Amino acid sequence: MLLHIEEKRIAPDIDHIAVAGKLTIGRESQRLEMLLDELVANGARKVVLDMTKLDYIDSSGIGIVAHVAGKMKQAGGRVVIALQEGRVRHILRIAQIDAVVPVNDTVELAAAAVA
Repeated sequence: MLLHIEEKRIAPDIDHIAVAGKLTIGRESQRLEMLLDELVANGARKVVLDMTKLDYIDSSGIGIVAHVAGKMKQAGGRVVIALQEGRVRHILRIAQIDAVVPVNDTVELAAAAVA
């Protein structure tokens, strides 16, 4: 599976972006970056990036996460990742993304952290 992206609002001021599959270089990853950039431009300031169904992430995907988190921070907002222990979380830890973007085990915990 390539990358599947779903967007919804889980609270009046919290957007939920769920990604499933592989976050690698390519069009799908660009769609995610554009969607997140659009949310920032439209005033979103609290985003839960749900990576609980992500199977793989490469350096391009890590770059997108870091880029969007930086843009959101500049806009006065915050991105929090929902992701259980496993290969993808291990990769994020090695890349030290978890030092920049908070990571929680569940969507509920991530939503509480961003609220």
